[in-house]
Amino acid sequence: MWKNAKSRSDKKTIILTFAEQFGVSKETIYDRFREIENGVSRTIVAGYSGVAQVRKTKSQLEEEKAHMMTIALIKRGGKVGRQGYGVSTDLAITAAENEGLIPRGKYTRSTADRLLNQLGISTKLVDTPSVATELISPYPNHCWFVDATVKNHYFLNIKKERIDFRSDIKYDSSHGMDILEKHSLKRIWDYFIVDNYSKCYLMMTFAPDPKTAGAKHGGENTADWIAFLTYAMLAKSDSRIPIQGIPKLIFCDEGSGLNSNHMKSFLGRLGIEVRTHLPGRASAKGAVEARVGAYKRSFGVTINKNKIYSLDELRNHDSRYLIFDNNKKGGFQKWVDGTKENPITKASQKNIQDALVTETEKVITAYGTIRIDNQQFFVSPDLPRGTKVVVFTNSEGNRCVQSDDGRIFQVRPYGKIQRDIETYEILDDLGHEIRQTELQILRKQIQKVSREFKEKIRSESYLRETNITYFPPQGEEAETHVAMAPSKIMKIDEAITYVFNETGFTADEIGEEDLETMREVFGRLIDRFGEVPTGSLYEIVNIYLGTGTND
Repeated sequence: MWKNAKSRSDKKTIILTFAEQFGVSKETIYDRFREIENGVSRTIVAGYSGVAQVRKTKSQLEEEKAHMMTIALIKRGGKVGRQGYGVSTDLAITAAENEGLIPRGKYTRSTADRLLNQLGISTKLVDTPSVATELISPYPNHCWFVDATVKNHYFLNIKKERIDFRSDIKYDSSHGMDILEKHSLKRIWDYFIVDNYSKCYLMMTFAPDPKTAGAKHGGENTADWIAFLTYAMLAKSDSRIPIQGIPKLIFCDEGSGLNSNHMKSFLGRLGIEVRTHLPGRASAKGAVEARVGAYKRSFGVTINKNKIYSLDELRNHDSRYLIFDNNKKGGFQKWVDGTKENPITKASQKNIQDALVTETEKVITAYGTIRIDNQQFFVSPDLPRGTKVVVFTNSEGNRCVQSDDGRIFQVRPYGKIQRDIETYEILDDLGHEIRQTELQILRKQIQKVSREFKEKIRSESYLRETNITYFPPQGEEAETHVAMAPSKIMKIDEAITYVFNETGFTADEIGEEDLETMREVFGRLIDRFGEVPTGSLYEIVNIYLGTGTND
């Protein structure tokens, strides 16, 4: 048909028709017709170039995957978290080629993008969040979700002492901040608590002052959280308002005011554990996010700007709505029913005061005790002498102490642990209180190993060279911590510092006796070998960490 065409135009029409039907270029059709004229028999396949495809070997696929991983890392490196733009594929390929990480000229932009998508590691796919999961609680007050958000368009007018409605102000813009300062307006914050079991919730409104130096506007802060949580935990004058008692867990944002040291101390003394959801995974805290969004979309827009003049009026207005909303959705009834089978831990005003107000700082004695009103009270054998602790009373009425590292110990009603001078037996069945701790066991082990080192050292090694030819300048060497010991340690202090860094123990925790023993052993090893062998360092570190083997 092609050869019998009457004109070039007809031939072109035939070629274009075949190209369209088979989904190939017109050049491919021309080549195929010429092959037919030359007697070459081959079937035209749509999209087939005529070149046989070679299956890649396993090693080639692994190499290709490694190259794509390199390109993906370079592309993703241009982003901060999930924000910003990644490096373009062209630039990533160029950078990888110039660094010698991939062969030059092997990949084009389109090839790299196709392979990245096939492997699921393109910049877009890498940043795709994983599926959210619902967090389930088995009973009321098991877990509270908390969050704070700015109330839209409502501000506290400081000069006029009233609530102002300003639809022209966007609180999250720099222009909005300037307007607030110009008109003496304060942002109003809504604090929310959602009980994860029943999904009933509480809310309270605040207009905070700036808390940090240099800040012009108040935001979410520890003081307001303490006030709100105290209100939530104590009994309410209106029994229709849900939630009461001390929760087991509190879930919050990473940057929440609940993460301050003061807040952690306050909640810790009440026996509450604070947990944060992962950055970028707010959907895992969807219960409180849903309540915040629902309030803003529904009741939050019904506030009558001509009838609400103060924060107290605004709080009463919101309280009436949350009573209505919790009953309508059934959350309040579910919370009440759940407390029948799982009674709550009630909080009193004294519990709150005891958690907030601390007694005078005390110091652990050599007997593991503290002195209160000239009376000794045993704390723990794990706290070394001289440790400073703060005394408080927890929600169960028990006196406790908290060390600087955050550990909490219950104070015992008795004082010093006593032994019979003849039998050396511990009196009053208190032997469990002074059990041999792991640290004490490790100290004895290092004492044993140090004696073995001593037996291996020759007597002439005790004669230290006293000729001093060089006085090094004073100063401290910069250090970068790695688990592997330095190739050479030729100073006693460097060896001891390595032991400190790898074990995490301080000089006080190791003790003067062990330190002197280590100094003596390290000194002899340096005299004998010119350095402290790394094997000796590893052996000592393993003893303190309870790892490795001891033959």
